[in-house]
Amino acid sequence: MLEHYYTQCIDLIEDYQSEWNEDLLYFTKRFASDESEQKQDEDSDNSNSTGFQMHDHTRSSAEDEDKEHSKIDEMPAWAKRLYKKIAMITHPDRISSEERRQTLEKVFLRASEAARSGDYEDLIAIALEFDLEAGLDDASLRPVLKTQIGKVKKKIQEIETEVPWVWGESFGMHDIRCRILRPMLAQRKILLTDDEVIAAIKERENQFATG
Repeated sequence: MLEHYYTQCIDLIEDYQSEWNEDLLYFTKRFASDESEQKQDEDSDNSNSTGFQMHDHTRSSAEDEDKEHSKIDEMPAWAKRLYKKIAMITHPDRISSEERRQTLEKVFLRASEAARSGDYEDLIAIALEFDLEAGLDDASLRPVLKTQIGKVKKKIQEIETEVPWVWGESFGMHDIRCRILRPMLAQRKILLTDDEVIAAIKERENQFATG
């Protein structure tokens, strides 16, 4: 299901973000002068070292429970029932397995955000992912699903065009990685040829391949 793939993308982009940050720091330290290395370390402590603005795909937490309950009270009856069904099976306090708790907590926070923001399409998408009845007839459900599918596709496209995603997905595709890495190094006054960058990328990948 498209929604399930989007959830996987959110988890995967976090891993790719970490991998990209580590790799960029590695290449910068390898080629930079001592002075540049020191500056890079300082920059890494104070800002995103990727040199671009990362979209926030994490789910916001319930900062104000009273406000959340107020929003839920204002929901249509069918949406309120649906939210309670989702909360029953995803609330962290109801899950004994630590691994499953971490997974379902993201779903719970996502449902809470949907309830607070009035994004009932997303609430329905979560319900369908867990095979829960949405409480709407087919005629009412179809346009909601169509809208949700469009939103999810757009979010997936945004993720798949971000630098960490392309970097993570292009392991072994040295030309693609070179086109990403070389401009980032140039921003740090590290000017290299394509061949030099590709050779370094191959060496870095071999480190992971050999363990």
